[in-house]
Amino acid sequence: MNAIRLAPPATEVEVLRREVEKLTQKLAARRILERAKAILQAEFGWTEEETYLRIRRLSRQNRVPMREVAILVIESRETRPTEQAERRAG
Repeated sequence: MNAIRLAPPATEVEVLRREVEKLTQKLAARRILERAKAILQAEFGWTEEETYLRIRRLSRQNRVPMREVAILVIESRETRPTEQAERRAG
């Protein structure tokens, strides 16, 4: 008698879960990089390729992932309006 297979073996499910998690992290990193690129392009007028290459160069020079460089770009721009408002008020 043939048994009906309702679910893949546990190991296969775990492999798929890990793959989904890995892809989710890659997508999140790509979104962060795209956001940082947009900020730099708007601020400096660089092309998308120039911006990517500059982020990559900084990443390599500092031996940190591009995602970390992108996060620093985003965070530095997000704090600027607050700092500027404080300077005007103070």
